[in-house]
Amino acid sequence: MHFHDHVHSFMIGADSQDTHGDMDKVSTTSTESHSTLVSVAATLVSAIESYGIDYRSVLIEAGLDPDAVYKPSERITSLQFKKLWEIALRESGDPCFGLTCAAYIQPSSLHGLGLSWIASHTLKEGLERVVRFQKILATESALALRETDDGYCISDTISQKDDPFGFPAAVYDSFVAIVFRICTIMMGPDIRPSRVCLEHAAPACAERFTEYFGIPVEFSATGNSIEFSRNTAELASSSANPELTRINDQIVIDYLNQFDKDDIVTKTRSYIIDHLPSGVPRQADIARDLNMSLR
Repeated sequence: MHFHDHVHSFMIGADSQDTHGDMDKVSTTSTESHSTLVSVAATLVSAIESYGIDYRSVLIEAGLDPDAVYKPSERITSLQFKKLWEIALRESGDPCFGLTCAAYIQPSSLHGLGLSWIASHTLKEGLERVVRFQKILATESALALRETDDGYCISDTISQKDDPFGFPAAVYDSFVAIVFRICTIMMGPDIRPSRVCLEHAAPACAERFTEYFGIPVEFSATGNSIEFSRNTAELASSSANPELTRINDQIVIDYLNQFDKDDIVTKTRSYIIDHLPSGVPRQADIARDLNMSLR
């Protein structure tokens, strides 16, 4: 498959009330170690093109090869993803670019997670899957789902001001907008969130947020989140399919398990290379310093 096509394939080289993902073992010590699923990044390419912008020049500037052929399950570094966002925002000149990007997302853009999400029994169950398997989308992701007095709220637990990557505000807009879009695919176009909060100040295009979500958005908030009422979140979905959720959950679990193994191999290789000037390190030292077992 080529770097770009019009079915959102993007190729490059490179369960509880308050819960976090299953892949927390991925290193958080360095921004360089984190990665993003290419099919997530692919939505940026479609959004960029919708402004009449030459996507090839954008990808080249971001250090990506527009002619490369890779599998859609491959990954780019999250620093490359950030660079792509920065260029897209500069070239589009649109403070609501995050909403445009979300409009191009499809369940399959989120690997098996997107498919198991829309086949979940309830919206709440789907959001629990998002939190549980979030690391397939981006290893630095820190989403949490909590029960509130009125319903359920999914939020980014790392605020924009504390984000070590320095992602632009539009990325947070895209996060809440994508959650809402997939929920409407799952439950129908008439559902509405009960609350949407964004850290940044209201942009000049604030009315587009109201139009997108169907409610006024709270800007200059203390975090980035979207909340659904209890009735909405616990309503049984007419498209629920336990077999599809089981199959796609297993696809995601297998992907994450393999990813985790590959990550351990990479970290071990890097450790050995870094310590070779002092002699070949002992297995016990490697295990201790990388917080791994010898077994």
